[in-house]
Amino acid sequence: MSSDHISADERRAKLSALLQKRIKGRAGPLSPAQQRLWFLEQLDPGQPTYHIPTVLRLKGRTDVDALERSIGELICRHESLRTVYELDCNIPRQRVLPFRKFNLTIVDDFDGDPDAEGKALRLISDNISEPFDLEYGPPVRASLYYLSPLHQLFVLTVHHIAVDGWSLTLLLRELEAIYPAFVRGDPSPLPDPPLQCLDFVYWQESAFRSSALATQIAFWRAELADAPEEINLPTDFPHTYTATHKGQLHRFDIEPSVVTALRDLAHSEGATLYMALIAIYAILLHRLGGQCDLVIGSPAANRPIIEMEGMVGLCANILPIRLRVFGYMSFRELLRKTRETTLQAFQHQDVPFERIVEYLSPMRKLGRNPIFQVLFTLQNLPRNPPAKLGTKTGRLPPVVGNGRAQFDLSLSANEVDEGLVCSLEYSTDIFSEESGMRMAGQFRSLMFAATNQPISPVLSLPLNSAADRARLLKASYGPASPLPQRCPVEAISRLALTHPGDVALASHNKLLTFAELESEVAKWTEWLCVSGVGPEVRVALCAFETRDIVVGLLAVLRACGTYVPIDSHSTNNRVEFILKETNATILLTTTELLDRFDWFHGRKLLLDRPPNIPDSQSHVPLAKAHEETAAYIIFTSGSTGSPRGVVATRRGLYNHINVLQSMYPLNQEDSVLHLTNVSFDASLWELLGPLSAGASLISCPAFAKRSPSDIVEVVSQNRISAIQVVPSLLRTLLDEPRLNRCQELRRVYCGGEPLSMDLSRRFFARLDAELLNMYGPTEATIDVTSWRCVLESNLQAVPIGQPIPGAVAFLLDSNLEPVPDNVLGEIFVGGVGVARGYLNTPSETANRFVPNPFGPSGSRFYRTGDWGRRCNGSELEFGGRIDDQVKLQGNRIELGGIETILKQRSDITDAAVALSIPLRGEPVLAAMVVSRTTIKIDELRAYLLNRLPSVEVPAVIRLVKALPVMPSGKIDRQAVAESARLTVDNSFEPLHVGDETVLAGIWAKVLNVVEIGRHQNFFELGGHSLLAMQVVSRMREAFGVEVPLQQLFKTSTVASLSAWLADVRRNF
Repeated sequence: MSSDHISADERRAKLSALLQKRIKGRAGPLSPAQQRLWFLEQLDPGQPTYHIPTVLRLKGRTDVDALERSIGELICRHESLRTVYELDCNIPRQRVLPFRKFNLTIVDDFDGDPDAEGKALRLISDNISEPFDLEYGPPVRASLYYLSPLHQLFVLTVHHIAVDGWSLTLLLRELEAIYPAFVRGDPSPLPDPPLQCLDFVYWQESAFRSSALATQIAFWRAELADAPEEINLPTDFPHTYTATHKGQLHRFDIEPSVVTALRDLAHSEGATLYMALIAIYAILLHRLGGQCDLVIGSPAANRPIIEMEGMVGLCANILPIRLRVFGYMSFRELLRKTRETTLQAFQHQDVPFERIVEYLSPMRKLGRNPIFQVLFTLQNLPRNPPAKLGTKTGRLPPVVGNGRAQFDLSLSANEVDEGLVCSLEYSTDIFSEESGMRMAGQFRSLMFAATNQPISPVLSLPLNSAADRARLLKASYGPASPLPQRCPVEAISRLALTHPGDVALASHNKLLTFAELESEVAKWTEWLCVSGVGPEVRVALCAFETRDIVVGLLAVLRACGTYVPIDSHSTNNRVEFILKETNATILLTTTELLDRFDWFHGRKLLLDRPPNIPDSQSHVPLAKAHEETAAYIIFTSGSTGSPRGVVATRRGLYNHINVLQSMYPLNQEDSVLHLTNVSFDASLWELLGPLSAGASLISCPAFAKRSPSDIVEVVSQNRISAIQVVPSLLRTLLDEPRLNRCQELRRVYCGGEPLSMDLSRRFFARLDAELLNMYGPTEATIDVTSWRCVLESNLQAVPIGQPIPGAVAFLLDSNLEPVPDNVLGEIFVGGVGVARGYLNTPSETANRFVPNPFGPSGSRFYRTGDWGRRCNGSELEFGGRIDDQVKLQGNRIELGGIETILKQRSDITDAAVALSIPLRGEPVLAAMVVSRTTIKIDELRAYLLNRLPSVEVPAVIRLVKALPVMPSGKIDRQAVAESARLTVDNSFEPLHVGDETVLAGIWAKVLNVVEIGRHQNFFELGGHSLLAMQVVSRMREAFGVEVPLQQLFKTSTVASLSAWLADVRRNF
């Protein structure tokens, strides 16, 4: 028979039979809850985590003798207050001690002290934290602190193993009955309790051994199946395996009028105040962490028959309440579902929580509670004793706690005089005091909002107060842009007059002074004007040499044209797409590249041949460019498989260059390396920023870009003082032993992908230089925020900083409302750098460039699709991508675009791509492909290389019969990512002696693996394009052969690469 059908009379009969067998004075078993607390005490002995203090303020004269005897009477009445816990044959048992006279501790050395109460509270805090000796007892103590003859503080501290919340309330009610009687000289007016805690333990143990709880156990198995094992909350400090369980309490009140309105609302849905409060708590947790599936612990008194209501002991059971909160639900709808869930949970409360843990066997972590890490308690029994212990008695607000936190977050609400006295206990291991206070305020805000807007979606209920909202919006704005705006192109031109002989450019051992640069730019500007270039006229530029790129770029901007950069290493398909999409009529290139553009019917001008301008057409006046005129068009990855052109303005470009110069100045003493590919918008700063400041721009040779060691050599030989890199490249540079030769390097600009704290620390361990973490999408002109990294920091991640002057960075929820501090929101960027939009795609532009409700009329901002949060009330922190767009080695990649290209093959029916972190811990792309026929992986990789940049070609490609899906039917991208950690060919074939042995040695060093088989794939072992660069560099040293980087993508096993080497030698 299930416990759902056990009547109260049957419970009494069962208990009566057990009581007849119990032998007084003999040691008995521990309940599951007591076992847990005993174990935790052994694990971390002497800690006050489970000390429960009560502090009463007494006004008037106190009869110390009567009070002392009253506490003794409580201990005499209730066995749990004189129980000790000892090992018997390695099994913990509890034994009830005979009553011994109780001594009340008196502290009375405060007379005349102006800070008597403050001093007393500090002493009380120390007293509460004093360890209990559970083996020798007792688990209770009491003290009286005399602040004055008519003012005392009474402290009762009990270990949780002896009492629960119900018990504590019962003790205080008994104390208020016993103390006045003892003052009068009367005996105790209370009858002996019918049951003791040990009776309950025997009853619970017997019930659990029977089959009566089978239905309840089955309920909890089903209820918690697939439940999240941890709650996701925004923390100030990371979780560690060495949690101290230190905590703090924050007390706040809810007015009676609000509580009455909430109770009436709950009653209208057939619910209780408890159900309404835990529902609001669930909304808070959902809004803070974005988690829809929540498990909240909540205690149940667990006294199933009336005879147990007068029992003192740890009888309460903690129920894991599983609530599902979705932003579209109204509070009324959530309240109805919460009612159903909590009623079911309390109907199945007989199964101890500890037994639920045993049956479910959830993942266990040291310092983390299993199944739930947040708690909610409503104490709706009278907690304040009437004025019977003195002229006036009051429970001291919870300003004195035990300084510990059993859970990450615990919310307790006490009904007092129709209102609520609430306390939020939070772990200071993970939350700051500011966060604790903020979360308490957010609970209040949600409670008011839910009461007043019960049919509104819970996502729309305001979390922030009006003052907080105003503060968050203000923090979203960077300082005003520096005025007047300096034109970088004109600044470079003026340097030809002020510093004509200074070196502007160094490219392939050829130097170009500012005067020489100005001469060339002037000629090409005139030639472009003669050719019809002016505002909104698009000029494509494709060249190898930095010199040609700089001259062409400056000429286009001075002629008021729109610069369209083309990577000289791009595939023909991409080049053709860009030229056709932009409708460029003029192409600036070089003789070396001319053959690639035979099909181009526009005008082709060769930068390595001086322009020949007829006298009749010379001195054409320059057009005037408005600040909103297009400055350049940069193409980024698109969801359709085709790149999208971002149209940026001169105002945004010039503001960015000026701002970075004002924040991080460069001067004539600086030399900056040109390393960034022109297809990235960051190259615009690299080409214009240093030159406009009078610094020298040093070209990085093409061969050096493929090798971190060669880059280090270039930096060292050219005395480079500043470079711009993505974090993944920075990581490989820091591995180079010769990096210490870069003595002049004083600043590194880092951006394009997340910068880890570990990489930041490694940077400062190797370099005495500035490290700047920059963030910004192409759609907002290079950078929106910046952060100067620091060596010592207690931050969880390297921030992306604050908005730069002229920029705006909002963190918003789906209702375009600012999210609170520490909470993830989508990053929306605005300000002068916001691009016009996407070229030739008005619908996509309208979707991503949206009206800014916080700015002046007509202003827009760009929704980045990035998560971010504001830490420490000011600094922004990057939180990853919202959709399936990822960043890899500084490149923004649309996974859907790669999937589209894959599925364009007639023999491929489906494909999925995900970002994975395999063996070495370096991110790589992994693909799963469903094909009608057998496809060779190398052939498929070659197919992708002809259509995508190499960084977008998945390192790991698997052929599968079907893509993994989740229960919802959506592709399980986590499973796709996990595939990169597996081995395609489990058969390990030893290496052949010779080239294969040398190659495997190179791979082993680069990949940090011990053993490599001849058919194991480089990328499936954790390789990626930056590590491939290291392999290519080492192969050049080992074999004296130039290895194209793409060759490693085509022949990505030791065996195939060795065969390629043999072919090269035969044909050499």
